[in-house]
Amino acid sequence: MSNKYSKKRILFIINSLLIIVLYFTLQACVSGNTPQKNTQRRQACTDCHADWAESFQQGNTHKPVEAGKCRTCHLPHGLIAVVQLTSPAPRLCFACHKDIPESIEKKVVHQPAKNGKCLECHNSHNSTNEHLLKNSERELCFQCHEQDRYSKKNVHKPVAEKCITCHAPHGSDYPALTDKKLAELCAQCHDFKAASFVAKHYGKKVTDGCLTCHDPHSSESEGLLKPFIHPSIEGGGCDSCHDKMEMRGGKSAEQMSSLCVSCHPSHVGGFLHEPYVNGQCLECHAVHASDYLAIAARPLQQLCTECHDQHTGIQKGSLHEPAQKGDCLSCHQSHWSENAQLLTVSGNDLCFKCHDQADFTGKGRKRLHEPVGQGECLDCHEAHAAPQKSLLNEKQGKLCFSCHDQTAGEIYHSSVHRPFAEGNCSSCHQPHQSSAPHFLKDSVSLNKLCLQCHAQIEEKLKETPHQPVAKGKCTNCHDSHAANRKALLLENPGKLCLSCHDDMKFAAESKGRIIHEPIREGNCTVCHDPHGTVKPQNLKKMEPGLCLDCHAEISQFWSTGSAHEPASQQCTTCHLSHSGDNEALLRKEAASICGDCHESGAELQATHKGMKLSPLGCVNCHDPHGSANNKLLRPVLHEPFNSADCLSCHDSQGAVTTGPKCFDCHEKDDGKVVHAPYRQNKCADCHQTHAADYPGLLVNSGASLCATCHADIAKKSSAQKLHKPFQEGRCQTCHASHTSDHKNLLHDSLSTACMECHTDLPQGVKNLHSPFAKGECLTCHLAHGGSNDNLLVEKSDNLCYQCHQKDRVIGQHKSPVPLTGNCVSCHDPHGSNQKAIIREFIHEPFSDDCSYCHQSGQEITNELCLQCHERVRDDYLLPHSHLTMVDKKEGCLTCHTPHAGKTAAMLRDEVDQVCLECHQQSLDRYDGKKHVHQDMDNCTDCHAGHGSSAPAMLKGDGSTTCTSCHKSHDSFTHPIGEGVLDHRNRQMLTCLTCHDPKGTDYEYNLLLDHSKELCVQCHRY
Repeated sequence: MSNKYSKKRILFIINSLLIIVLYFTLQACVSGNTPQKNTQRRQACTDCHADWAESFQQGNTHKPVEAGKCRTCHLPHGLIAVVQLTSPAPRLCFACHKDIPESIEKKVVHQPAKNGKCLECHNSHNSTNEHLLKNSERELCFQCHEQDRYSKKNVHKPVAEKCITCHAPHGSDYPALTDKKLAELCAQCHDFKAASFVAKHYGKKVTDGCLTCHDPHSSESEGLLKPFIHPSIEGGGCDSCHDKMEMRGGKSAEQMSSLCVSCHPSHVGGFLHEPYVNGQCLECHAVHASDYLAIAARPLQQLCTECHDQHTGIQKGSLHEPAQKGDCLSCHQSHWSENAQLLTVSGNDLCFKCHDQADFTGKGRKRLHEPVGQGECLDCHEAHAAPQKSLLNEKQGKLCFSCHDQTAGEIYHSSVHRPFAEGNCSSCHQPHQSSAPHFLKDSVSLNKLCLQCHAQIEEKLKETPHQPVAKGKCTNCHDSHAANRKALLLENPGKLCLSCHDDMKFAAESKGRIIHEPIREGNCTVCHDPHGTVKPQNLKKMEPGLCLDCHAEISQFWSTGSAHEPASQQCTTCHLSHSGDNEALLRKEAASICGDCHESGAELQATHKGMKLSPLGCVNCHDPHGSANNKLLRPVLHEPFNSADCLSCHDSQGAVTTGPKCFDCHEKDDGKVVHAPYRQNKCADCHQTHAADYPGLLVNSGASLCATCHADIAKKSSAQKLHKPFQEGRCQTCHASHTSDHKNLLHDSLSTACMECHTDLPQGVKNLHSPFAKGECLTCHLAHGGSNDNLLVEKSDNLCYQCHQKDRVIGQHKSPVPLTGNCVSCHDPHGSNQKAIIREFIHEPFSDDCSYCHQSGQEITNELCLQCHERVRDDYLLPHSHLTMVDKKEGCLTCHTPHAGKTAAMLRDEVDQVCLECHQQSLDRYDGKKHVHQDMDNCTDCHAGHGSSAPAMLKGDGSTTCTSCHKSHDSFTHPIGEGVLDHRNRQMLTCLTCHDPKGTDYEYNLLLDHSKELCVQCHRY
């Protein structure tokens, strides 16, 4: 036996012994050897709820309560006092009250009983009233039934005593819950055969129909007569009808109505009510008496809507007060009228019976809305009810646009006034009349109309308001409905400002002068608040804070170095604001400006080691704004100057000895090609002698410096197509500064220089184009800028024929159609592994049989391409598509080559280059923006190539496209997507509502500054 098994057996024996000892120990604790019966009493409800038990015994007590049998209805609960019934009501009640279920199966059932709401009328434990009612029977009924109807001058005796004298409390087979037929019910108290009863009814034997004349509850008249009685009945004139026709025996309504016209002659002519024409008097009127005017058979509203049911069912919106009250006869005649729709009065005169005419056409009002002037209220309003406010028959915006259709088109502008976007025209306009133009609620005065919403502008009135603001002429600058410029501006800010500020036109339009960039771009609001400020000229900020918003680099040393006092206090001490004749908008030449504060004399000369100072030389060494050192020296210092070793370059008289003297320190470069200034020892043409802002002591940044001599090259910057290094001013990417062994001062051979950037060009392939193989890139391409794609020196169809004889080329191509000269549609202009440098990816028909596409006389159209590319056909049928016309000859071939391509998609070039052939303006628009989308060149990341259901051919809507990369932004950002609308244009709110996907000057590619300006476009309140 193993040790493991032995240990388990020992533990089992010990545990068994412990259990036996524990059993006998417990037995010893129990008195006697036999178990004792549990005599503890089960706890009753009254042990805890004694106070309730006592109160429930007062008055009339529910039988289970009286017997103390709480558990007849309740389940016992534990520590948590929750009332639990043995079964839900009313089933619990029906267990004892077995007669009630029969009652609620009858034809007419009391509503609380029908809904099983026993406790609406009864208490569950006890009550001071019979049947455990919560209140006296009469008061209980009045909780639902309006008491005034039952409390008039003369009250029927049963009503004064008990309602259940006549009515069953739960259910009945008779109308109004009466417990018998009406005649039988009345006969219980009234003896129809008694002489006194017959005498009161003018000797007529009445056995039923009591309610045709009497109110069963109460009345202001004796005998409980209804308030409106047929005149012939009064005074016992029953025979006026009954003697003329035997009224019993099932006479038809038409026969009975013919009797009516003997006293009430019918009217002929005008507009007649149909029942009146057809003699159907009893459709609307009672015979003897009624609770309603004109002895109407039923309440007037109910009576009318039985036929005119189109005026029922309005739950939201607005109801005309007469229609709401059922007072149809306030507007309509009941039988006939001279006016259509049986109106009591025609046209606006009917409306003006209730509506004060002065509010609509009052004296002194210069303008009446045309429908008002023509008396056509119903052009805009419903007569009875409408889903919209003010009984409008359409939503306000749609209603107004039904006439003002030209204005309706403005809703699609990019900037829309919020009330206009919401269709809330009456927030600004009077709908009926006005003394102000365009039916405005008031003249366009800030204090009276615009400021109702634009309260923030009101603060400007307390400051120094812009003149149009002060005069309340908002529409001088803003459109009232919509515009294609932000803030509803009528024109671009610059053009708008110059329409008043003629003195600034010279600054903005003068040629040959240096113009401040915001003025040149027409963006005056960069510096000025268009509404007003407390600052001079309505500037947004005081100097220098305002200037630093754009020229932040000016202050880079102010906190850690030294600031030039004028610059740190007031920029306009030295600079002009709008335009000037001097560089950097200086008020006058730099030396003259410096001399205004710094006197030239012995002290100044001594500070400069006794050297003779150049009158224009201050800014050559000193930064006029600030510097890291206390002498305001520029950051890049010439070493002799930095060491105060002036004599290294100057003679004792201070004369400058540049040129050969420079090479005492700087070893002269050798090379076959020498830069002219370098060869002529004109170092100062490019370099500062003492200090500079640019590395290498250059007098200006790279491209600007080169342009001073190479003006012919600089002019190419206006070409349609630009070499990227040239466009970005990086001349030294390709060229050496001083000398080189290569032509045009190139750093290396032409081909090597080009291949440093153009790494996608074919290398190591079998067949190379001769100019490319020889490194003669400039045989075909321009170096800086031109008008042709890929900077070709000529269009490709002419360029190739300069080397390749045209007739020979045509002979080598067995083509069923004439050659177009577009050689690169088949051939790679640099090299390929295919014969005749055909491109790597070949279109299948091109490799098999040209005649498949080039049939005799057949044009190459989109339709031909779509015969094979069916999937693309589906794309171009989408709302936003490149292929806008099936038969457009150059549709597919605008982007694709028909024969061979660089990629499987057979594109004519790289994706971004193909797109830019048409969309160059898109790239230009975002050029120089501070924040640019990181994958801006890869167009197909966001856009579909052929077609899409979304604007701009996005792969999804303006949100899903973005969230395909920005995964979490649709869940934690501002609400976007379906059901979230931009109030300005009622379009779905997406990421693109606030962000420009390509680039802006604001963080996160926002369209405006997110601290306030962006948000208040929507959140103005």
